[in-house]
Amino acid sequence: MANGSSSTMSVLSPPDFPCTPLPRVSAPVLEGPWNVIDGTCPVVISPEAGAMSSGRRLTPENLRLAFGSASVTVTVSQDGAFRYQPGSRAGSSAAARRMPFSDFATYVENAGTDGERLYLSQFPLGPTSLDLGSDVAGPPPLPDGSFLESTNLWFGPAGTVSPLHFDRSHNFLHQHWGRKHIVLVDPAYSSLLMAGEKNSESPHVSSLDLVAPGPTVDLTRLSAPSFEAVLEPGDVLFLPAFWWHNVMSLDAAISVNYWWKPPIADCLHPNFFRMLSSRAVYDNPSVVTRWVDVAPRAVDTGLCLWLVNEGHTFGAAALAGALVTAFCTRVVRSLGLADSPTGPGVADALPGFSQAVAVIPALRAQGVIDGSQSDLLLEWLELAEETAADPEPRSCSPERTTAIREMVQRLHVDFGGWLSA
Repeated sequence: MANGSSSTMSVLSPPDFPCTPLPRVSAPVLEGPWNVIDGTCPVVISPEAGAMSSGRRLTPENLRLAFGSASVTVTVSQDGAFRYQPGSRAGSSAAARRMPFSDFATYVENAGTDGERLYLSQFPLGPTSLDLGSDVAGPPPLPDGSFLESTNLWFGPAGTVSPLHFDRSHNFLHQHWGRKHIVLVDPAYSSLLMAGEKNSESPHVSSLDLVAPGPTVDLTRLSAPSFEAVLEPGDVLFLPAFWWHNVMSLDAAISVNYWWKPPIADCLHPNFFRMLSSRAVYDNPSVVTRWVDVAPRAVDTGLCLWLVNEGHTFGAAALAGALVTAFCTRVVRSLGLADSPTGPGVADALPGFSQAVAVIPALRAQGVIDGSQSDLLLEWLELAEETAADPEPRSCSPERTTAIREMVQRLHVDFGGWLSA
């Protein structure tokens, strides 16, 4: 199998929204790329820029040696597109198949571009899974204070496609073998990309499918400006959290990706705010700390105050409403009242606002809070219910922004210690 062989893959560029070539870093960055790249914008780091630590790039042959006779679970797609399906392995819509790695590698070497396609996707690397050795090229240095959360291997034939989606983590994607075509769309255009319902298991997946027969990536289906790049062996793509991306292998390809938690300051755009207003956050606001690095702040009213002072009123309102709702839920449980109902359809319902509203008069009657504090909590619950019901972040008027800022400040002063998640 030739590395970087010719390919029948094709890309159709749209007339109204042409793709802009993704910037490439040309300055040496071995000591750390963060002095020349922006943590909120994607960029390709070329191998000649000294991006990677010294080490070998993975090939099919040395993967055979590393895996030996071990069996692996691969996913199967009939058209090459590995679409998301909730609950399936690695989020793929494809069926799983167990087979010896040697057989899979032989398949990749001989696979055509039509018909059934197999993919070894998001295979974890490390001491507890497959350790490829310390001589394999590693990622560029992460920002100070950041730590890798996972390292994964991706190996598949030409025509393998990961359709348009976003991830919650920052990502270095290192191309070891073959080429991949990447399309990226700024999160600012999320409203145009038909994202999954925010309370579903796939809020990060677009139903705008760019995959066409051929296989082809049909960019005429996009209604937003986009970037594109072809990753050559040795290239490293920095892919910021929450950026939309569509990935197609132009050749049989091997990639290794490195995910780490982004600082919250890098995530202040619609995809993140949609998640702040999701049921998952209203049920447990501390889940935000598993998505992004909120240090040095906890998930509390101080973080809400920071958001609103940064001009992100919707995010501040969503998070503050979640904190109030979660607090009331904790009170309900401490009093031994029934939890929210479970059963079909409940996962799509809004959080338990009716229970929360019932708690506040009881706290006031017992003298735990006064009338002004009771009114503030009820006002926040009303805002929270309105926010949770909204499928998309929306702009607030100057008057609404001022009112929410004042409410957040009062909430922080009166309830900051109570509402920490």
